[in-house]
Amino acid sequence: MLVREAHETYVAEVINFGKRYERFAEDFLNSNLHHDAEDALSKNQHAKNFAIIKGLLLRKELVQKYFVASDLSNEDIKHLLNIHDTTTPPSLSVLSINETDSGHSLPAIIVSGSTSDFKPNFPDGAIDLIVHCVNEASLFKEKVNLQDMQSFFSCATDKKLTSSNNRLVAMFFDDLASKCYITDVWQNVIEQNQLVISSSGKKLLTAKDLSSALYQNNEKTSKSKEKALAKLLETLPNVD
Repeated sequence: MLVREAHETYVAEVINFGKRYERFAEDFLNSNLHHDAEDALSKNQHAKNFAIIKGLLLRKELVQKYFVASDLSNEDIKHLLNIHDTTTPPSLSVLSINETDSGHSLPAIIVSGSTSDFKPNFPDGAIDLIVHCVNEASLFKEKVNLQDMQSFFSCATDKKLTSSNNRLVAMFFDDLASKCYITDVWQNVIEQNQLVISSSGKKLLTAKDLSSALYQNNEKTSKSKEKALAKLLETLPNVD
């Protein structure tokens, strides 16, 4: 499966050796462009798989969110592809198109969609339930009200919230993104707008911090707290 192969290559080249994402993506696509099979069915299947991975790699923030994990389960891949299939990516800015000898177009993978806001899309009543979830799960050291969360999601606040547990905070926003309440590049929005202080109280949370927290096996985060948060999130309505 190309997604798993891409993840293994990402860990080896980007995480372990510091290769730029754009170079990783271009090299990976070039190294998987051709297929040995001669029959039409296999050729079509490879073309389909190649198109999927090419489109996925254009969504840099989404890919990094999942590929930061050292191990990518089948369920993770399924969830990643589901988000790719069912959500609209931020606007893409492709700086150049490279034509191969075979006529295939390979984009220079430069993704620069707007990450300045959450692009909130809350169903009726959802924001009130979100306030309840945040306070009930004690996600932040401060209690929040409706106005606090409205200002937070509009990125129109000078009030910074302090995380009580970075992993739970990351799980919370990741779930909102999976419900299409907010953009799937929420980590970048939080970083760029300097919205959340780390649970240590010593620094602002970055996109990398949030991505790492989402997948780390943190013994400080009890499974009972994760289950309690998941149960609260189940009360949120779906987007029509």
